[in-house]
Amino acid sequence: MNPFECSNQLINHLDAPSRKLVLKHSDVLHLSAGTVLSQPGDVSDYVYFPSGCVVALMLQQSEEKGLEVCLVGEEGMLGVETMLGLNESPYLIVVQSEGMVLRVSTELLMKMIARYPAIEQHLHLYAGVIMNQLAQSSLCGHFHVVQARLARLILMFHDRLHSNSMQLTHGLLADMLGVRRVGITKAAGALQKSRTLRYARGHIEILNVKALEAVACSCYAIDKATYQLILND
Repeated sequence: MNPFECSNQLINHLDAPSRKLVLKHSDVLHLSAGTVLSQPGDVSDYVYFPSGCVVALMLQQSEEKGLEVCLVGEEGMLGVETMLGLNESPYLIVVQSEGMVLRVSTELLMKMIARYPAIEQHLHLYAGVIMNQLAQSSLCGHFHVVQARLARLILMFHDRLHSNSMQLTHGLLADMLGVRRVGITKAAGALQKSRTLRYARGHIEILNVKALEAVACSCYAIDKATYQLILND
C-alpha cells in the first residue's frame, strides 16, 4: 500500500479493499502552481486525485483568455470524462495552488472500475457532482456580480486549502472569473474596506469567513449542498 497519507476524500470514502487497491497503483507527485496537466483535446492518459493541491478546469477562448468552470481539490478527481467514454479532455487543466496528487493511469482505473463495482459507483456519483457544478458555474457567470463571484471563488480555495491565507494574484483571479483586472481590484477593495479580508501583493487573508459567505453568491452554498447530498454517507 502506498505509504503516502492520502487526504483525498473520494479515495478515503471507498471501502477498505477498494481504497487499498487504488493507493497500491497510484504514483505520488508534487505539483507546482502553474503546472498544466492537460490542454484541450489532449488524450487523458491519467486521472488525478488531489491531496493538498487545488486545480482549475478552464475553458479557453484564446491562448491568453480562459474561464474557470470548476475548481477541484481533495474532495474530487480530475479525469471524470474518461469514465463517460471520452478520451479527450475539453479543458485546460492548471494547478492553482501547489501540493500533492495521486496519479493513476486511465487504462488501469478503467480495469478497476470494471472489476470492482464499489469504485465504479462512487466515481460515477462524483461525475454527477461535477455536472451539477459545471451547470451552476454557467449560471453564476451570467447572472451574478463580480464581488459575489469573487467571494465564492475565495471561499472555494479556503475550503480546499483548509487555510484562511492563500496566494492569488489579481491577474489569476481575473482570468478565472473572466473579468477585467479592474473589476477584481474594485471587488477586492470593497471586501478589504469592510474588513472581510486583507489583500496585498497577491496574498489574501480571510479575516471573517462568515462575512465572506454572506457576500458570496448562492452558488457557493448550492455547490456544497450538492456534494453533501450526492456523496456524503
